[in-house]
Amino acid sequence: AGRGTTVDMRFPAVELGEVSETSPAATQQPSASETEVVRPMEPRRVLVADDDDELRELLGETLTGAGYVVTTVESATKAVEALQTGEFDVVLSDVKMPGGGGQAVVGAALELAQAPPVLLITGWTDGNLQQELLSLGARACLPKPISVRDLLAAVSDCLS
Repeated sequence: AGRGTTVDMRFPAVELGEVSETSPAATQQPSASETEVVRPMEPRRVLVADDDDELRELLGETLTGAGYVVTTVESATKAVEALQTGEFDVVLSDVKMPGGGGQAVVGAALELAQAPPVLLITGWTDGNLQQELLSLGARACLPKPISVRDLLAAVSDCLS
């Protein structure tokens, strides 16, 4: 009990000199898929800004689990600093938080030569506020609480 599984694998020993030019291993031509160079896709970088510690951590873990490289910050001020010093493919920001909120984050992102799309998340249901944020340049305004499926779909849409 509690010892785990033991696997015994045996492979035939082959001396390097044993492979002749007429052996199947030497005469087989590699297939196209074997000669193709597969380049790993660069991981996409996401900046997450939210003043709610638990939500910020959950968003970060969810996106990391989906294969993104995530940087998390707790204020709009920190998000603006991160945008000025790092490179991000997508920004996910709360609307209401210290340091200017989502409006400041959208503005800072749009000032960059390679402006990443900004997704805003909010618990506020004011339609006028959402329209204002979209008119400022936000890609979308997502309601809280947000499902994992909707979050991942929104981030993926920004990258395609």
